Order: sequence, then C-alpha cells, then structure tokens
Amino acid sequence: MRTSLKITTCGLFVASLVGAQVWIENGDAPSFPDGEAQRTFTPWILEEIGGSLDQAVDDRRDAYCIRIVEPAAFVATTQAITLDTRLFLFSPDGAPLLANDEASGSEPGPSILRSTATDGSGFTLDTPGEYVLVVTGQPDEPRDKTDRALFGISGDPLAIHAANPLAESFMDWVPVGPGDQSDSYTVILEGVEPCGVFDMVISTVERNRVCRSDGSGGFSGCSDVSEDEGFSYKAALGDLDGDGSLDAVFAMNLSEPNRVCNGNGAGGFVGCSQVSSDAFDSTGVALGDLNEDGHLDAVFANEGDPSRLCLGDGSGGFVSCATVSNSTGLANAVALGDLNGDGYQDAVLANANAPNQACLGDGAGGFSECLDISADTYDTFRLALGQIDDDGLLDAIFANTNGADRVCLGDGSGGFSGCGDVGVGTTPSYGVALGDVDGDRDQDAVFAVVGSANRVCLGDGSGGFSCAAIGADTESAFDVALGHVDQDGHLDALFGRTHGPERFCLGDGTGAFSCADVSADSMLAAGVTAGTLDLRLGKIFYDSFETGDTSAWSRVRE
Repeated sequence: MRTSLKITTCGLFVASLVGAQVWIENGDAPSFPDGEAQRTFTPWILEEIGGSLDQAVDDRRDAYCIRIVEPAAFVATTQAITLDTRLFLFSPDGAPLLANDEASGSEPGPSILRSTATDGSGFTLDTPGEYVLVVTGQPDEPRDKTDRALFGISGDPLAIHAANPLAESFMDWVPVGPGDQSDSYTVILEGVEPCGVFDMVISTVERNRVCRSDGSGGFSGCSDVSEDEGFSYKAALGDLDGDGSLDAVFAMNLSEPNRVCNGNGAGGFVGCSQVSSDAFDSTGVALGDLNEDGHLDAVFANEGDPSRLCLGDGSGGFVSCATVSNSTGLANAVALGDLNGDGYQDAVLANANAPNQACLGDGAGGFSECLDISADTYDTFRLALGQIDDDGLLDAIFANTNGADRVCLGDGSGGFSGCGDVGVGTTPSYGVALGDVDGDRDQDAVFAVVGSANRVCLGDGSGGFSCAAIGADTESAFDVALGHVDQDGHLDALFGRTHGPERFCLGDGTGAFSCADVSADSMLAAGVTAGTLDLRLGKIFYDSFETGDTSAWSRVRE
C-alpha cells in the first residue's frame, strides 16, 4: 500500500496523492444496529478509517459503511496504542459475516479481517458491494435474542470467524467483561472504496442542476440546485462546513461572482451565496486545504484574469481571496494535488493555446511562481491528476480541443519529466476523468468528446494507453466524471452534454460500458461533477430507522 500525506478537512481527511483517501470519524460514529452506520465518502479508494472509542462513557463501538470492490484482496487491520480492538463485518441488512479479535502476536492491540474465514467453516466473502464494518474495544461482542454469540471468537481469538450458523436474530452487543479503555484507532484497508452511489451536479449555462441516483443503476430525477441563474462552467464538491455532507462550489462565467451552496446531506442543497465579490470569468474550480488550517479552500481557474485562490472559514464561507502568482489568465481548468511531496497542495492549470502550468503551494495559502509544464500550446480544456505510471508520483493528463490529448509524467519535485500523446487521433476532447475502469489497478482515462464518440483509454501502468469508443453517441459531451451509479463495484461514467439529455454509462469492470439517458431533460451542461450527496444508507436501513423496525437486521447468513 502506498503511503500518503494527509490533510484534515473538518471531519474528512483528504490525502495529498489523488486516489489514496482517508475517512476520519465525523462526530461519533454510531453503534450497529443501534444507529445508522456512518457513511464514508472520499474519491475512489478508501485506504484508512480513523476514530476513537471510550468505554468509560459507553462509546464502545463505531460502525462504518464501506464498499468492498475486490473481496479476494480485502484486508482490514486496526492499529491502536493501548486499545485492544475487535473487528466485525455485517451485510447491509444486518447479517453477521466475519469477525476477528486479534492478529497473531498483537495482544493487546490490532485485529485483522480478510475475506476468508480461518475457523474451519470454509466461509469466503466473494460478493462485491456495500458492507458495515464495526470497530469495538475488547471485550465486546454481538449476541442474538437467546444470548448466543453471533461469532465464536472467544474460542480462538486469532482466527477469522464466520457467523455462528446456530445464531438467531441479532439482538444486542454485550460487554463480556469489564472495560474502561479509551484510545484512538486507525483501520488500514485494502480492496475498499467509500460507501454510497454517486449523484450528479451539473453546471449549466442557465441554472445548476442536481440529479439523484436511485441506487440501482439509474437516476430518480433532476432538480435545480437553487433558484440562482447564471452561467456555471464547473463545480467542485467538498465538506466546507464540517457537517459531514458535501457542499458545492460553482465557477461562474460571464463576470458573475462564484457561488457556494451548502449540502443538506439528503441529496439537495439548502442555500447558496457568493464566494466573494470577485466577478471574473471563471472556468474551473478545485478544493483543497491550502493553508493547513483544516478547512477546505478553493482555487478558481480564470480566463481574461489571473486565477484566484479563496481561503475557507470552516463554516461554509470564505474569508479572503488573492491572485495565484503569475498565472496567465488563460486557464480553462484547475486541479490540486501534492506534486513535490512536501505535504502542501499544488495547483495545475490547463491553459488555452499556451503552456499548461504547475504552481507549487507554500502551505500558508499561497503559491510560488507558476512554471510551464512543457512547451505544448494546445487549447487544453480540462485535466486530471493521478498516479498514471505507478511510480507513486502524481502525473497529469490533459484533454485538448485542437490536438492529441496529452499525458505528462511527474518527476516528484514539482515538474514533469516528459509528455506524450494519449493513444492516437485528434478528436476534440473537452473533459477527462481518471480511474481504474478495468480492474487491473492501473489508472485509465475517460474522455468527453465533441463531434465523435466518447473514449475510454486503458492505462498500462507505465504511462501508455490503448483507446476505444464508448458506444456510438456523437452528441457534444463537454465533461465527464467517474463514480458508482450501481452497486456492482465497477466505476461508471457520467457525461454532461450541451445538446440532448445527460448520459450515464455503466462500467462492466473490463473497460466496456452500456449507456442511457440520465433523464429526459436537456440541460445545456458545461460541466459535470459526481459525489455522494445523500448520506443515508440504502432503503432497508433508512426505512428501518424511520419506523424503528429492527427486523431488517435480524437476518443471518444462510
């Protein structure tokens, strides 16, 4: 597992390397099934969960919703200083699956879960999807209504245990001895992504829109983000106010002030306001902690004026804005990441008919001089950052409207060692997103294309790509985002189009896609962003918590 530097963002840790992410307990993660398991959300991979337990005040266990995408590769390992931990895994409907008390040679302290039980039962977890991971302090274990343990971990604490086949309904957690430990913990994860399906936030030339995923591979409808009207080029999602739900920042064009809209955690937004009184032609926005104060800040790409950075106040607003160094005023898009390994967020600007630029962050809310990435002078419309050649360094991929798309490999010092074409052909690309769409753990690229079919380019792990068309759609797609629309564990693609309905394409895990309309609406989209806006668990959980009916948790593994 690659290590990465982490940046606190009010209850959410965002790693400096794109794709490696950490979720920190937001408030107090509830027990299970006493309360709804806390949803995790980060981009793509989920490598760590962090929290704390205090048995003296009956904070004995924390429950998290996770998505296991590679059951054979799944590993969960706790790290704690003094706390003797236990790990439990349940299905979304409350069926007990796996448990472990401790790893060999780790008493007291870590416990470990893998997908295959070692208790002699022969049970192996082999289905990708959402699960509930519970961290407890020892001694503590779940019991059924006859006071029978759901797992037999007391007999052999070193084994990974499957559920007790004789157990009946899940009734309660029972401390099996005195405990007054209090400590923080970290759960190291492999083969895991954050929980939840992705909704779409669409930037349009008229009014921004949100389209809600229905959780089963489609969308339940679209609605306005707010009553505000204006030309938004792009949105970025992040928890700006520390309430655990995603908020949206919109880059507004045509000399309109940029906007921030607070998420309500239920799939919508409760109010919008100006980021500042600045009224530039903004074309892109990215969020990150630029001054190390634990609050998300925003960088706006501007055309006609230098790009701007605005520091967040931690309550959903922004306290001040300033110019990004010697940025050209030709920027179409911006992305943030740690290019030189110093732990600070750096900015990469995609420029129009001029060299793209890298601006190194100083960790205090500013940037050093912006330097050209290469001599390329394409009209670069959008970009994405990721570990493309598997050397642990951040690389960049650029979508060009007037030439071949380009990939530039990072050198780890803030510069780039070389650039090359992505595949062959020069179809106008207006959007790009990175993610592993074929399950080989290498970063792949999906491009939004104008006048031709959208493209998927499968990465080879060394900086090369092989490309193919996604379906036969030839309507103008101006942006693309990757996320989970259904529950199969494979990345799906969401396209924003200027003509015709928005499109979503379900990935099959091999790099192929099947596509359909998001809705009948034609929204004149300029940009699309994906994220889990609804923090409630699925329908079984939500209905049960609303009605108090815990029978949905009573099913055990057959």
